[in-house]
Amino acid sequence: MELSIKGLQEAQQANLQMVRAMQPAGALGRAIQYAGLAMHRHVVPSTPHDYGALRAAHRVENKPLQARIYIDPGATAPRRKARPAVYGAILHGQGMIPGLRSGIRAFYAYSVQTYGAKVAEGAIREFKRELP
Repeated sequence: MELSIKGLQEAQQANLQMVRAMQPAGALGRAIQYAGLAMHRHVVPSTPHDYGALRAAHRVENKPLQARIYIDPGATAPRRKARPAVYGAILHGQGMIPGLRSGIRAFYAYSVQTYGAKVAEGAIREFKRELP
């Protein structure tokens, strides 16, 4: 009995590329990093302009296969000496109320609701670009 497998090397190579893509340093990790940075670019202008220190305190942290956007707990508003991490949570809890000049008080929720699908599509595009 004679067996032959055509394209075995090509299939093994494609499988190896997929395994590499799923690693933190691979396409998946880069797609997650893209999503974190893209969402951060939407959160900052969505935060009410009246709260400049809060807008400046948004941080993005990229870890292997995880991106996190948060308010820097060490940040302080220069004039009021208040902590954006404290009053930012209160402000966000007030819901989808517009700020006095612009922005939305529930800035994280608003950004996810408004831009989340677009950011996810961009991350998926980044990921697929490197697949076999």
